[in-house]
Amino acid sequence: MRLGNPLYVAGKMNYDARQALSAPDPRPIQSLLPFMPSVIRLSAILSALLLTPAAAPAQDNTGAIAGRVIDAATQAHLAGAAVILVGPGTITTVERDGTFDFRGIPAGNWSLNVSYVGYIDQSLGVTVTAGQTARLEAALTPEIVQLQAMRVEGAREGQARSINQQRSATNLKNIVAADTIGTFPDVNAAEALKRLPGISTVRQRGEDRDITIRGAAPNLNAITIDGVSVLSNQVDGRTVSLDVYPAEQLAGVEITKSALPDQDGDSIGGVINLRTKSAFDARGRIVAANAFWHYNDLAAQSSYRTGLNFSNVVGAKGEWGVQFSASRAQRKALEETAEPAGWAVRSGAAANGAYAGYAPNNLSFTYVDIKRERTGGSFSLERKADSSALLYLRASHNEFIERNARPRLVVQNAGAISAASPVTVADGRLIAFTSATVRGQRVVNPRQFTDTGSSVALGGRTRIDDWKLELAGALARGANRQDSVTGQWQTAANTTASFDLTDSERPVITRVAGVDLNDAAAYAFNQLQVQDRRLRNLEYSVKGDASRELTGGGNPLKLSTGFKFRWSPKKWDQENQQYNTLAAGTLALNDARMGGASEVKSGFLGGLMTFGPSVAPYSFYDFAKANRSLFVPNAGTTLQNTLAADYYVSEGIGAGYVMGEWTRRTFTALGGVRYERTTTESKGYRQNTGLATADPARYTWVRHDSAYDDLLPGIHLRYAPRKKLVLRASWNNTLARPQTNRLSPSLNVTTPATPSAADPVMVSGGNPELRPTTSVNVDFSAEYYLKAIGLLSAGYFRKNIDGPVYRRTYDGAYEGSPARLTVFDNAGKARVSGTEFTYQHQLGFLPGPFDGLGIYANYTLVGSEVTLTEPGRAGEKLPLFHQSRQLGNLALTYQKQGVFVRLAYNWRGDYLQALATAGLDQYARGFQSYDLLASYKIKPRWTVKFEATNLDAAPEQQYAGASQRSIYHGDTGRSYALGVIWNY
Repeated sequence: MRLGNPLYVAGKMNYDARQALSAPDPRPIQSLLPFMPSVIRLSAILSALLLTPAAAPAQDNTGAIAGRVIDAATQAHLAGAAVILVGPGTITTVERDGTFDFRGIPAGNWSLNVSYVGYIDQSLGVTVTAGQTARLEAALTPEIVQLQAMRVEGAREGQARSINQQRSATNLKNIVAADTIGTFPDVNAAEALKRLPGISTVRQRGEDRDITIRGAAPNLNAITIDGVSVLSNQVDGRTVSLDVYPAEQLAGVEITKSALPDQDGDSIGGVINLRTKSAFDARGRIVAANAFWHYNDLAAQSSYRTGLNFSNVVGAKGEWGVQFSASRAQRKALEETAEPAGWAVRSGAAANGAYAGYAPNNLSFTYVDIKRERTGGSFSLERKADSSALLYLRASHNEFIERNARPRLVVQNAGAISAASPVTVADGRLIAFTSATVRGQRVVNPRQFTDTGSSVALGGRTRIDDWKLELAGALARGANRQDSVTGQWQTAANTTASFDLTDSERPVITRVAGVDLNDAAAYAFNQLQVQDRRLRNLEYSVKGDASRELTGGGNPLKLSTGFKFRWSPKKWDQENQQYNTLAAGTLALNDARMGGASEVKSGFLGGLMTFGPSVAPYSFYDFAKANRSLFVPNAGTTLQNTLAADYYVSEGIGAGYVMGEWTRRTFTALGGVRYERTTTESKGYRQNTGLATADPARYTWVRHDSAYDDLLPGIHLRYAPRKKLVLRASWNNTLARPQTNRLSPSLNVTTPATPSAADPVMVSGGNPELRPTTSVNVDFSAEYYLKAIGLLSAGYFRKNIDGPVYRRTYDGAYEGSPARLTVFDNAGKARVSGTEFTYQHQLGFLPGPFDGLGIYANYTLVGSEVTLTEPGRAGEKLPLFHQSRQLGNLALTYQKQGVFVRLAYNWRGDYLQALATAGLDQYARGFQSYDLLASYKIKPRWTVKFEATNLDAAPEQQYAGASQRSIYHGDTGRSYALGVIWNY
């Protein structure tokens, strides 16, 4: 808030108090002190267990084996390869830099077997000398040798990396490698992830934005970048919008669907880890650049994207690694919408008799001219002391800016049905009727959203004897700013119009008599709003991990323990100034001071209607900002809208864990427990509704403190009865902390003269006593790895969720008096269960030219149920929010002789979006799209690439209760890109 504005001087005392209370603590660790002793005691006990002497001293006539696994042709590291020490059957997995090691190996001659899906197994002999490390390198050859002069890095290589890393994991994971991301026409990380089984996205204005995992809404998932929290940039304080992160900046994405005890517990759906690139991902210098031209056919506008990545390994022994990446993109698009609203049952008598059925009251049409800009970069500096010691500094910053101008026509009072005209009813809806009281409203709403995500991490890991140690500290930041101006004009007189809602997604409106809604002179100024909203979300964290490899029953036993402290202050602050009248004179829609009337292009919604006049959005933005003295402020509405939603929530989370991993040849059992203690400080405004909205005394800045503990056990089993078959089972507990805007103690309080059970205090708002939603998760899966890079898998999962947060009304007490409370509360139970199927295969065994074909397919069937506690709907069962019953992907590829082509199909089913009155809950309609990518390597270092998305021009749609009652239809058109990629 800007105190220079006279409107806020009266509220200065409250504002200053709020600023003092919400100022960031300069010593964030202090907020963790209340529960650090509990975590430290737990870690000390666990560490003592690990300090127990090993069954056999590691230094007696033993040595070590260290090696690297690479592709014989490309020299690329083969992360995820399995290396077996023949004899004891000990298995280790190759790291992302291609390295592996065995410690405490008795001196003598040994054999190793190295396997990697899609490559020929290799056996190596090695001699171990006491007190020394034997070094070797395994160079594997693909099962199908390509003899072409030019070889495309793409589907085969990306699938191989993903499949092998997934195969070697103890718990259930899905992994997307960077070169797999590059084979889809995906602009941001959310669009790349929707290709994985069980993953769906929340789509907004033509782009995928938020991630749902197996029916768990976006706010129920944890998202990290290189293990550091990615913080929310939305008002709820939990949901992370992944459209901020360019896909081309990533080395890969890892989704953990069954979290381990050493991972943060707030992951009911799963943990999404975005992996940035590292110099040690390759053996030498890499320089890659790209430049693309974009075109959207609905907007008929061009834009661009470009990126640069550099990494190199330097030093006398290749001990230093430096990596830098940068990207810049601009994307212009257009959305044209039809939005019937205010659906309700309307009944009466018309010219042709009695009628009853659903009909909307208002119909809105919006022309959204969109300009998106992404700027991002990452940097890492790493130093290897040896194969097991690493120091690193990693940083990233990404900024996403969207500007959209939103001229809107609102046809009001359509639901006032004229009795003098006939009404047609079909499928329980009024599909043809007339209203004589229609008014037109013209709205212009230019606005800008700026989302940023940043992180910096400093840490290192090393090995001391049979100990592995890691320590890291990090700072993460998420921010959002929304700057907008909204102007409204309304017709002064009524219009008689007929409505044809046979297709409610494309309503037809015909003027019969009265004011022409497309006449700019018919509109008079109605309202001005100037909004400035800001979210600041920070997290300071420090973590330490220690593990020790022992022997249990003659088999490898790895024990691990660790701690993590997180402190996260979140602040939402908004300024909302409202003006309902002019100080003097008039301000017509076509006033020359705002540049005159601006006509929206013809052909709106494919020729459905003529949109009519508006104000040039950005001219109006500049005019409104520079001429506020022309408008009379509404002091009460402004003060209330400015303060009511503000909040400050600070969370301190201390965690400790212990886990053990025991392996006997092809069987691995991992078990452990994580303890987390959360302390919360929340602040917001309490409103005394007995005072006027313009009275500063109405608003009191209040604070509330709370704390709770969670114990999160987990067991994960992996069994490979055959080399190509892997079976997994897991059980674990997870949680999701409440959305921070719902934790705010902001309340509206209406107090009667004498509160009683018959006349209670009426209270509504947030609830700082909310507890986390918890979940007990069970997973079973079977994976069969096919020759020539392939996978066939099936899985079943179930989540029993306790305490989902819903708004409910109940009788209780407030400050010692009887009260009726309408607040967010932990209520009811929910369940999610489903099955996942995946089939992917490079069909290189086919005769030429068909040996270049590949297929990728997955399908997920999910069911969920939650029992409502909403007033008037208690006991009703509905699916969880954002949970589609069916999800799927199908892609066909062809890769040969420098050519790569992929045709992909993605779909998701309908999902519940928001609750309303019974029968009118809001649903997002299922969405499907076809995408095409084609590339050709014209020279060893040069590739040209063509991309096409949403080939069928599928619209985004929503409905109220039944699919025939549309509330949103948005066309965004098709998008194309043509570019060039250079690698060195």
